[in-house]
Amino acid sequence: MQNKVKFWLFPQVLQITKYWLENYLICRDNTFPQLLWYEELRHNAANRIVQRLQTQAGKPILKPILQPRHAEGSTDKIDYRTSKATYVTNHKCHLSHVVLDSVWERQFAQALQSINEVKAYVKNHQLDFKVPYTFEGKQHHYIPDFIAKVDDGHDDLLNLIIEVSGEKRPDKETKMETVKNLWVPAVNNTGQFGRWAICEVTDPYQAMGIIREFV
Repeated sequence: MQNKVKFWLFPQVLQITKYWLENYLICRDNTFPQLLWYEELRHNAANRIVQRLQTQAGKPILKPILQPRHAEGSTDKIDYRTSKATYVTNHKCHLSHVVLDSVWERQFAQALQSINEVKAYVKNHQLDFKVPYTFEGKQHHYIPDFIAKVDDGHDDLLNLIIEVSGEKRPDKETKMETVKNLWVPAVNNTGQFGRWAICEVTDPYQAMGIIREFV
């Protein structure tokens, strides 16, 4: 019954949608609101409204839908071969190497190993850690670059999802907002998997300052 559609809330949703169209929709270069009838644009607009509603909610309501058998992953017993370039890790990483998809990732891994507040980290490669999101009406999966355990002064370590990228892809904002506004609050609300947060690093040489913003 928890997922039952609450039709009586439609007038409120309609009012909120009208407010969004009047105050937040910006049409540039001879575009017009009627373009939202296109399925891709319509889904993107709906996602923005939903995420805005979640951030304005008065109390935590988001709860994740967990996989029945694999709700929690681990770096234990991870074993695979790769032809990509790698970087040898130190004691902070359970895996012997970081698989490199860019030169930036080598520099970032070095930074993680040098930051005292980072107690453990791993490159999210072959770990099956992914976050579903919708872009232009189609389902996708976002695979973050790194996960780190950071000592931010609390009794438990903060699980920090880290995106290392300088490129501006059309879906980048959507997947980052999905993790920040939907996935992180939902997982944190369970109280079963520790505390989670997400950050984006667009310059590996500024990694230390960005990570320490969470300390």
